[in-house]
Amino acid sequence: MRIDGALHSLDQPPRLDPKKAHNIDVVIDRLKASPEQRGRVAESLELALKLGSGLVRLLWQDATEKTVAEWPMSNQNFDPATGYHFPILGARHFSFNSPLGACSLCGGTGTQLLPDAELAIPDPTRSLEDQPVGPWRRAPKRMAGHYKSLLRDLAKHAGVPMNRAWKDLPGSFHHLVLHGSADQSVTFSQIKAERLSENKKNF
Repeated sequence: MRIDGALHSLDQPPRLDPKKAHNIDVVIDRLKASPEQRGRVAESLELALKLGSGLVRLLWQDATEKTVAEWPMSNQNFDPATGYHFPILGARHFSFNSPLGACSLCGGTGTQLLPDAELAIPDPTRSLEDQPVGPWRRAPKRMAGHYKSLLRDLAKHAGVPMNRAWKDLPGSFHHLVLHGSADQSVTFSQIKAERLSENKKNF
């Protein structure tokens, strides 16, 4: 058997800590790779896949029985290296008209709507205080304060000063404004104030 990467005899199994998770593998066969062993390798792999429900590990060892390479393999629609399961492929997986076959980026339309930095920031010499984001600067007066507050909160989150020109700010802040923060949470004071006002009205 192979427990946590170490080989052990079934006659003398090690004592395992029941409070910890362990990786336990059954060793099916050990042999020297050669063309003459082709049939034996096939039989051993077949048995390993059967016992492992389609999963098997192939180990390469040197003369000292030290593992120098390990290949996780599977005969299922499954990538043992990443844990990703693939569905059984059909015609719909190759059709852009089907959600299953459509490109995940464009949805099968062949086009993507992406921000253009040169159009969004027409004058990169403007500071954050002077509102460098063109569409936000041309917004109605009642929205201008809202966008200014959003930009101030983003600057506070990223730790950048409001009096610095857009072109002098780091690329990470540019990405934050143009593409969003992904899974990273950002606190916006304007949204909090609006929600508080709504709660007061409802009360």
